[in-house]
Amino acid sequence: MILSETDINKNQLPRGGVIVSLGSTSGLGFAPLVGAAVTAVVSGGAIQSVGLGSTDIHGSGYRGTVAIAITEYGGSPGSGANVTATVGAGGTLIFTVASGGSGYTNPIVSIPSPSYENLPIIGVSRRGIGPTTDTGEGLLLTVDVGPVSTTGIGSTLFEVSSFKISRPGYAFKPGDKFKPVGLVTDAGLAAPLADFELEVLDTFSDSFASWTFGELDFIDPIASLQNGSRTRFPLYYQGELLSFEVGDGDAEIDLNAVLLIFVNGVVQEPGSHYNFSGGTSFTFTDAPKAEDQISIFFYRGTRGTDSFSVEIIETIKEGDELQLIKYGGVDAQQPRTIVGIVTSDLLETNLYSGIGVSDTTARPFNWIKQKVDKFINNDFVYKSRPSIEPLVYPTARIIGDLTSSSGEIFVDDAQFFNYEENESSIVISSVDALIINQGAADPVAAAITATVSAAGTISALTITDGGSGYVGTAITVSIAAPKLVGVGVGTTASATIPVSNGSLSGTANIINPGFGYTYTNAPKVLAPTNNVSYENVTSIDIVQGGSGIVTGITTVSGSGGTGTLGLKFFLNASSASEYSNINNGYPILIVDTIVGSGVTSVDGPDSAVVGIGTTFVDNVYIVRSFSSAAANAEFVADILSTTASTTEIPATGFVTCGRFSWGRLAGISRSSSPISIGVTGLTFSGLSTYPTIQRRSFGHRDTGALRNDLG
Repeated sequence: MILSETDINKNQLPRGGVIVSLGSTSGLGFAPLVGAAVTAVVSGGAIQSVGLGSTDIHGSGYRGTVAIAITEYGGSPGSGANVTATVGAGGTLIFTVASGGSGYTNPIVSIPSPSYENLPIIGVSRRGIGPTTDTGEGLLLTVDVGPVSTTGIGSTLFEVSSFKISRPGYAFKPGDKFKPVGLVTDAGLAAPLADFELEVLDTFSDSFASWTFGELDFIDPIASLQNGSRTRFPLYYQGELLSFEVGDGDAEIDLNAVLLIFVNGVVQEPGSHYNFSGGTSFTFTDAPKAEDQISIFFYRGTRGTDSFSVEIIETIKEGDELQLIKYGGVDAQQPRTIVGIVTSDLLETNLYSGIGVSDTTARPFNWIKQKVDKFINNDFVYKSRPSIEPLVYPTARIIGDLTSSSGEIFVDDAQFFNYEENESSIVISSVDALIINQGAADPVAAAITATVSAAGTISALTITDGGSGYVGTAITVSIAAPKLVGVGVGTTASATIPVSNGSLSGTANIINPGFGYTYTNAPKVLAPTNNVSYENVTSIDIVQGGSGIVTGITTVSGSGGTGTLGLKFFLNASSASEYSNINNGYPILIVDTIVGSGVTSVDGPDSAVVGIGTTFVDNVYIVRSFSSAAANAEFVADILSTTASTTEIPATGFVTCGRFSWGRLAGISRSSSPISIGVTGLTFSGLSTYPTIQRRSFGHRDTGALRNDLG
């Protein structure tokens, strides 16, 4: 970075490549800075010409774009004139009247004086390299041009008489030569006789240090606890009680300075206005008023380096009771109430003066959980506790195919994945999720018996229990091999059984009846459930979706042209935001319809089956075209062109003839072993056989369950 002499005297030493001294050549043959002063000729109220008079001065030293202002001096104001100027030899100005305007009587042409301020630079040479445009960065020069200080030849020319560094740069090296860009050549010369150049004679590199203050975080407001008399307040962060504790080897840390507290905008002095020695609460010296505005921050420094946040599953809580039992010759105490949790391993009880007191004998104690609401330290303490809170996990069914590289997941409804953000001021940056490719949460294997014919073949399979959790349209069962009667005698049978609603039902398809079976010892038949595959995905930061009612359904032409068939659904929602993010190609769920008798949805051609509907027109559909107007919308989806029951699908006019929902989770980071899930082609008789995705890493104790406290 380059310094002027004034900078150096002030000891303003920026870092890296600071110039201590400079050498320069003044250069010769530059245009002096002379401002232009011209007049305008008016005819019929319009400007005819500018700067053509014998007394006009066209200036010198102009460069680049020049702004011109035309104002009226006396008479009626004119308007509409447009005069431009181009820079000629020596930086003189040549004027062109683009539009004369009207109404002018005595116009004045105002032109700013030329300037050599804030000129950038370009390298001339560098030591060890030779001629090069490389030099330091960011330097700007302000240059003054004046008559030469010598007499004789060239005494009528102009040179750089002085310069000033208007902005220091950086990364210069001793021996660098550079020159400003923008000096104007004298009108009588084709090029300057000598360029104005600066050479770096010496540089200085200073030493410096940087310091980052670190991060501050918010403590939850305490306004609801302020009553004018209370001085001690708990420290909650996003609804969870915090305990500040010093790590091993950090005993010298002053926890009193970790908190930053403002009362009505005035910062409070630790140790004077409040006291904090760590733990879960702090104490004001004087009780704040109920109307005081209090903001509490705590210092985190650099997360993961200066401070760590450790999740502790709370067991004992305020309101519980404990009783020290008889041990080591010391009598048992009476139960006493816990009135505060001081740190993660220290609690406070009410004053106790009964029997069994000893400060030398460590004893076990009985822990009695709070069973009734209590009034402790002027506060109600309720018997509810996090450990008995119900865990309600936001869960959805995946209704779109998922590949191992997919960055988005389409579900039937995603509204609860950001429930806390929708219902409060809580901000959810991202959540994780668990994908489970299993139709039923608790699959049960089916029970099947085999019937052996007189010929020793399998003639039938009887389903005694259809089980649950099966996916697809049919599964292959395993039939035990026959006991061999002789060498090469006997073959193993094979068969498939249809799947309906996740259970085995219907008539078995005997593919190979086998041979060598005996009816007195029928073979065992096994129908194993599907292997569960799962994946943990992280960083879901986009949650979209919505729901509403279907107000009408009608048949239309499909997206594939002549001969193809489609359905148009008319929708209504509480607001346009319920489907504002729907795009063509997104899957959408339609349920609870009251028309039709089973429709197969496709994605374009008949061969691209999306879902095989069994009830009315309930199914998963792919949006082929979508439009909306405020809270109303409509979309078209393709269905099988051979669908014969479309006469049962009426035109629009229903108040409610079904429901729709959709969801999209995106911004996902996949695991190191991503899974693939195909859901197109499934028989749709509800969503019980579709894969599941469940929220993780946010909510109640970061389990993924919905938070019980929304602030």
